[in-house]
Amino acid sequence: MKNVGIIIFIVFLLYNFNSGISFAYDWNWNSYYNSYYNSYYYSNYFQNYASWDWNYKSYNSTCQYNYNGYYNDWRWNNNLINPNQPNFVNNSQNNSNWILENTNTNETNNNQIYLNNNYQNDINIYYETNYEEIKNQKNNIPQSDIQTILINNQSQYLSALNIAPLLSALENAKNMGVIPPKIRVAVIDSGINCNNKAIAPFINYNASKSFISSSSACIDKSGHGTLIAYIISQICGQYCEIISLKVMESQNLVYTQPIISALKEIASWDNKSVAIMSLATGPDPELMNALYNLRNKTYIVAAAGNNGLDSLPAPAFYGIHMRHLTSVASVENDGSISSYSNRGGAVEIAAFGTMVCGPTPDNGWGCSSGTSFATPQVGAIGALLFALYPQATPELIERVILMGATTEPKLKGVIGSSYYAGEGLIANGGGALTALERIKNVKLISISPQTPNPGETIFLKTNENDSWLSKYFIEVKISSKNDTQLIQVTPTIYGLSFIAPSYDEYSINLLIEGVISTNALLIKNKQELAPQITKINNLNNTNEFSPGDTAIILGENFICPNCQTFIEMADGRKLTPLYVTSNQISFEVPKDLPTPGDFWVRVWISDSKTSNWVRGVLIVSLPQIVSVENITLGGQVFRPGDIGVVRGENFVSKDCNQNCASLELPDGTIITPINVSNNEIVFQVPETMPPFGDFWIRVSRSDGKTSNWVKVVLGG
Repeated sequence: MKNVGIIIFIVFLLYNFNSGISFAYDWNWNSYYNSYYNSYYYSNYFQNYASWDWNYKSYNSTCQYNYNGYYNDWRWNNNLINPNQPNFVNNSQNNSNWILENTNTNETNNNQIYLNNNYQNDINIYYETNYEEIKNQKNNIPQSDIQTILINNQSQYLSALNIAPLLSALENAKNMGVIPPKIRVAVIDSGINCNNKAIAPFINYNASKSFISSSSACIDKSGHGTLIAYIISQICGQYCEIISLKVMESQNLVYTQPIISALKEIASWDNKSVAIMSLATGPDPELMNALYNLRNKTYIVAAAGNNGLDSLPAPAFYGIHMRHLTSVASVENDGSISSYSNRGGAVEIAAFGTMVCGPTPDNGWGCSSGTSFATPQVGAIGALLFALYPQATPELIERVILMGATTEPKLKGVIGSSYYAGEGLIANGGGALTALERIKNVKLISISPQTPNPGETIFLKTNENDSWLSKYFIEVKISSKNDTQLIQVTPTIYGLSFIAPSYDEYSINLLIEGVISTNALLIKNKQELAPQITKINNLNNTNEFSPGDTAIILGENFICPNCQTFIEMADGRKLTPLYVTSNQISFEVPKDLPTPGDFWVRVWISDSKTSNWVRGVLIVSLPQIVSVENITLGGQVFRPGDIGVVRGENFVSKDCNQNCASLELPDGTIITPINVSNNEIVFQVPETMPPFGDFWIRVSRSDGKTSNWVKVVLGG
């Protein structure tokens, strides 16, 4: 049966040779089914990876086809008339590499021409014998325009990245006498052909290293790592030194241990660096730890993968859990997701990955498609940012890249999550620079109250939008005569806030992802005044509350020295506030109050001063989470697969039975509870969660009511 299949295939090949060859994967060579591509292949490796090739000769030509689950490489040698520089037309719908290698006695290197063909499921090869036929191949492109179109398309992904502002800023720094450092960019891949003339000037040979036996870091048989290195060199050039950390021979077979060794090698470096990981592997605790250990000095970019799925492999999957690792998808020139690219809420950003051109293993030129080639574009932007601002943390680099990205409407709901970073983002070097400069130019304008008491909540006003600032990690640097400390800033509906220390006098600076604000404010503590309520509101600025809601009382004179401030209920109960300032008090409306109805409160200070009474209106109760605990281990730290319990109130409404409540993740994923009661929900942490980091959940009722968000800590 196998021999019959081969004979039929050869006849089919020869029959279609003159006008073009179309292969449909519908024969069974070795009874191996590849579930990703709905086709039968000859299996040389393991599930979802395959490799097969054949050779035929006609008109002195040789064709070889290699399929490895990531990209296709079609290559054949021809003698062409009038060979020209390597060019391409970007119009593919599949993840393929088309190469025509041409030999000319007047040229030192081989040159290629890349054709424009529409293909989706079947592979169509159009064989042309000379350059004039290629130019007039059935693309309906006028002969006079063909060269202009090809040359423009060749540099399209570079211009789309908008790196010119970054390069200009670096040149301006040099003109002012500041020499930017060369940033190490580690290509964790199949090696690099280091002697390629286009790449050689940017290679750090001494630091390059192979982690697989009997193989040099400067030999790349597949060309995968070499093309990635070329992309990096075209973007950050003189500001980068590219280091080959070889962990595989090709994408057919990737082992975790060499990758871990490469990450540990990066950890031994002294300075800031960027790691390019255009590969995929399975979950491994040691791998995750090696990635996490680079959080203080290495910005990592990882390819989303080329299976067209709504899920990611490792290491890309961990991008939303590690603030120094970014997962990268591929988009087409029109901004739509590439058909082969993985996508979903865990993907953080995209770049142009289809038909990206560069050197081939035989020192020719070729074009390839895949998230592998979108990923180094984002990493190279990170390297330029490090060169411009060496004191930046990897977390800052990721944040400004995401905050400065272009929002593409075609990608909304396709990649990204508004909760984590944003939806539909495409890398934009100039935008990242703008975000960085915006952070560096943040100024403190004022505080409220101007003379706070120790323990009082202080609200900050800056020259920036609070909602924009709240997307960064922000601290306040407090400096007194004898002490300096850092306090994390908390975003609230009234702005950024922190708790006043006990110093009589101190200055504050704002630190945004480690970047210190351009000015400081001097603060002096004050003495108390007396209580008076003007208004009571909920967080939505109305007077309607559910039991368990947060209430805000506005007024004045709510604090005095050496006093305690409480909220007194009409029944005599005294409630401890969530926070107190001289003109604001926040407290939780008691959960045992009946609804609907109303309640009365006043401010009560321990020096026996009280305020006027005010009324709040009670409406239907909303679900409220109080705590999350680990039943399996005890405590509040979880591992994937552990059983936990969410405790709180109002998980079951009167119009809803116990099956109507579930737990929701920020990306919309639903965790079906094991058991539900009005005060408890028992659930299992998904096995797909990483062993460390955190994720957020809330209770969602079928009547549309949702609870507050709470954080679940992973530490397995």
